[in-house]
Amino acid sequence: MEGTNFDINTAREITGGVTNGTIRTRDGFPVRLLAFNIKGRYPIAGVVDLGEEEYVRSWTEDGKADLRPNVKTLYDLVIDNGGAQVQAG
Repeated sequence: MEGTNFDINTAREITGGVTNGTIRTRDGFPVRLLAFNIKGRYPIAGVVDLGEEEYVRSWTEDGKADLRPNVKTLYDLVIDNGGAQVQAG
């Protein structure tokens, strides 16, 4: 799932129903974003759907799950909007 950088504005539009697209983790699990304004270094909050259970997670403004530079994780956010994939980092 390679692509370009995650875009918080596009994620807001998808969450608000303004733009078509799907938000998920880098490893493909669907994500339902809940907030974009949490105080601190991880202002994005959402729920990751693992199928039989869900869990709450937070991300940076860039959709990254890890603050370390140049680190990509399976938990980073990916946006798939009509086949064009956009992801963190």
